[in-house]
Amino acid sequence: MIRPTSPSSGFPRGGRRVRDPSGDEWVVRRRWIHRKLRWRGTRGSLDLMDGADLAAAGGDLPVIGVVLLGVALVLFAVGFVLLVVPILVFVIEATLIVLIVGVGVAGRVLFRRPWTVEARRGEGGAVHEWKVVGWRASGELVGTVADRLRAGVVPPADLA
Repeated sequence: MIRPTSPSSGFPRGGRRVRDPSGDEWVVRRRWIHRKLRWRGTRGSLDLMDGADLAAAGGDLPVIGVVLLGVALVLFAVGFVLLVVPILVFVIEATLIVLIVGVGVAGRVLFRRPWTVEARRGEGGAVHEWKVVGWRASGELVGTVADRLRAGVVPPADLA
């Protein structure tokens, strides 16, 4: 078993980006969660100024103005449902995910569950993973793997 040797790698915050001698870029990091946050809102865009010309025409006849005001209120309600409600749902989901991650990190620390350290080559390239117990040990492993990849050595699977 090879022990981590990089003393400067104590607590890396977001992982490390390194280039190996062949020029490939690697990202070495702890994996916190396995899901990515994504937006679930509408795909199209609404332009609220499209109705401005129509509203100006309603000033000539009061009946048309009242009808246009009713249409504007309906469009405002639809816009509220299509824009504000998804934003609120996203904020609530993000808050829940932050709470779940916090509980997960506390659980990993208290119950000594292993962290997953991964080294990924570019986008969609090769992925190497190691399980290591402890925050400090996983940080040292991130540094060790990054140093070895920079030197051109792909770390073995039993590095942890």
